[in-house]
Amino acid sequence: MQLKASEMISTRKDRAVTIFSLILFLSVRIAGADLPSNASEEHDSTTLPSYEDDYEYNLPQFLNTTERIWIYQIKLIPLLTSSTVIRWCQAYNTINITSNETYFSRSYIDNHRRNRTEIFHGNFKHEYPQESYDAMDFGSPGATPLQHHEEMIYQGLNNTCAIIMVTWRKNELIHFSFAKRDIAYELRVTQSTLENPARDCLKEFNDTARSHTSFSPYSPDCLTGLHNLPHT
Repeated sequence: MQLKASEMISTRKDRAVTIFSLILFLSVRIAGADLPSNASEEHDSTTLPSYEDDYEYNLPQFLNTTERIWIYQIKLIPLLTSSTVIRWCQAYNTINITSNETYFSRSYIDNHRRNRTEIFHGNFKHEYPQESYDAMDFGSPGATPLQHHEEMIYQGLNNTCAIIMVTWRKNELIHFSFAKRDIAYELRVTQSTLENPARDCLKEFNDTARSHTSFSPYSPDCLTGLHNLPHT
C-alpha cells in the first residue's frame, strides 16, 4: 500500500518532532546533572572562619596584652652579617602601649646561661596607608632614628599568635652595606597557648620563607629559666 504524499509529509513531521523532543529531553537531563542541588549550594555551618580579602592586620591589638609573648619558632636570614645568632628563650613583655607607640622588654638567655632583659621603644607604622597599624620602628629609648623595623605579615585568627618579619638596623645608614640587612621571621605566641599553638599560625609560618630552616628557641625549660625575671 502506498502512502499519499500528504501522509508521508505528516509522518516525517511526526518523526522529526519526536527526535527533537528526545534531543531536548536528553540535553536538559545532562545540563541538570552539572547543577548542584539546593542543599549543596548552601555553605556548611561548620566551616572554619577565614580572612576576607580586606582583612587588616593589627599589630597594637596583638601586643596589647598582659601575657608574655614568646618566640616559638624563628627563621634567620643573615644578609648583612652572614652569621646566625640565636638567642634562646626570647620573650616579650608589653610595658606600656598607646594608640601610636609602645614600650616593651625583650628577655632571653645569653651564651653564658644568664638572663638578660632589654627595653625598647616602638612607634607604630602603616605598611599600607589607610589601614590599621601593622608595623613599627623600634630601638633603644631616646634613639634617633629608631634603628630596627618589624612588620606583621600574619595575625592568628584568635589573636594568640602572629608572624613578624624583623629587619635589624633597617633605619641605620651603614656604609658599603648595599642596603642589605639581617632579617628574621618570628612566630610569636602568647604564653597561655605554648602547649598548643594555633594551627593556622603554624601552617602559615611553614609556608613563609620556605627555603630557610626554622629553629625553635623555645623549650619548656625556658619557663624555669625566665620565671624570676620581673614582669615589667
